[in-house]
Amino acid sequence: MLPIHGASLTSAGPAFWWRSLFTVFWLQGAILWFVALPVLVAVRAARPAALSAVDGLGVVLFMIGFSFEVVGRPELIVQAFDMARPAGVVTVVGMPSKDDVIELPALRAVFSGKRLAGSKVGGAQILRDFPRFVRLAESGQLDLGSMVSERISLDQVNDGIDRLHHAEGIRTVIEL
Repeated sequence: MLPIHGASLTSAGPAFWWRSLFTVFWLQGAILWFVALPVLVAVRAARPAALSAVDGLGVVLFMIGFSFEVVGRPELIVQAFDMARPAGVVTVVGMPSKDDVIELPALRAVFSGKRLAGSKVGGAQILRDFPRFVRLAESGQLDLGSMVSERISLDQVNDGIDRLHHAEGIRTVIEL
């Protein structure tokens, strides 16, 4: 035991553990408040209309240790890995370029207990799920238009393929 702890133990007596616990949590709370204050100010200034159930689900998934990367950029995959809690699961949904490389510090990757999982086509099973997606789109429940980042003509296909190789854009539609 460090001398400072010994002095605290003798001065506090049997209440030492409760005082220590309170002090640690009070300090952690103060530090958390100080770090979060700029974010709280920014959120209050933006005045979001309301949080949806999806926002709540995202917070719950993050708290229990799930992290998702849906863009396909190597730096975002590493960021999602860093954000996941120890023993958490990082699911990569986005499609990286075939030449992209993910660099993780080896010891941190090993000792964190985190798992990195891929998700081909978002984990959907084509024969089971795609007919349902088509029904949802036809009924207007699935807004496909908001997922399109660019529309190109047939003579712009080569440019579209170049952008695909550079992981630019979300979805490109070729208009005939």
